Amino acid sequence: MTRKPESPEHMCWRSIRDRCTNPNHASYKYYGGRGIKYDPRWESFDVFIADVGMRPSKHHSIDRYPDNNGNYEPGNVRWATPLEQHSNTRRTKFVEVQGKTVGVPEACRILGLRLTAAQWRIDNGWTPQEAISEPIGKHVVLTAAQRAQVRKMTGSQESIAAKFGVAQSVIGAIKSGNRRRRKK
Repeated sequence: MTRKPESPEHMCWRSIRDRCTNPNHASYKYYGGRGIKYDPRWESFDVFIADVGMRPSKHHSIDRYPDNNGNYEPGNVRWATPLEQHSNTRRTKFVEVQGKTVGVPEACRILGLRLTAAQWRIDNGWTPQEAISEPIGKHVVLTAAQRAQVRKMTGSQESIAAKFGVAQSVIGAIKSGNRRRRKK
């Protein structure tokens, strides 16, 4: 007899219980080990589903919100998108954007910035507000003709880079013959 696969909701329910109560679970130290518990009524999967509902899409996962340090219980859980999850962690830095306080991931979404660029800035000493306030350069791809033109140009890499709107490292790579290959 083959075993029927579990629903995503059932796997989520089981995972919540395991990471809150099983010291052998890989994530226990971040949940049960920190004192995070789940509502005792949620020993029943049916009660869990009645309180939380079905997952809205395959892109949603369970999130403790609005209190990320709180327990899994009614009023403190939601089905969240990856962006919502990323905006609700102990590491999340908050900034002011358009008159409201939001996490850096949400600020990047609102402002049309690349989160990786803002995160790099924060990791390298910028304040979160500076990281989202300063313009982030756009990725510029030079044509073959432009690259040939760069190879013939004289002058500083800085001035050539400014002319084409690219980083100096791009000019250096073109002049030295190094090619950046895109991952497939």
